[in-house]
Amino acid sequence: MVETPVLFVTFVRPDYARQTWEGIKATKPKTLYFYSNKGRAEKEGEVERNNEIRSYINEIDWDCDLHIFFREECVNVYDSLRGAIDWLFDNEERGIILEEDCVPTKAFFSFVDQMIEKFKEYGASVEIILLSRTLRGMTICFLIYMLCMGGLLGEIDGEW
Repeated sequence: MVETPVLFVTFVRPDYARQTWEGIKATKPKTLYFYSNKGRAEKEGEVERNNEIRSYINEIDWDCDLHIFFREECVNVYDSLRGAIDWLFDNEERGIILEEDCVPTKAFFSFVDQMIEKFKEYGASVEIILLSRTLRGMTICFLIYMLCMGGLLGEIDGEW
């Protein structure tokens, strides 16, 4: 079970969202924030695809502290992401943020839980970025940045 609260940020791509959701379900986070921007009515099929993703909350079969933020109107991507992230950090000191196209593994969640715990004593923000793209058939590794006042303090990478 994942200790760090998870924010799942969704929109209208159920093919991607389903894969990410399966990764989240496999780890059964103790605290889950499920965010969904509203599909655009003028774009064919978006509202239906958006509703399909929103229905995933009905699949939660583990005990978790569930928080739901479903927008009633579509906002631009910047306001959407900023609103979702603000919502998480208005309620939590730390969190894992996954957009619908970032497919995590159990190892990723374990890695993040360990790194957040390890670096919490530094008092700096720690940003762990999962790049879900591949380069020449090889998965790109995790990057960890400790940011303080906008400056890069250190970088760690590796296979986990």
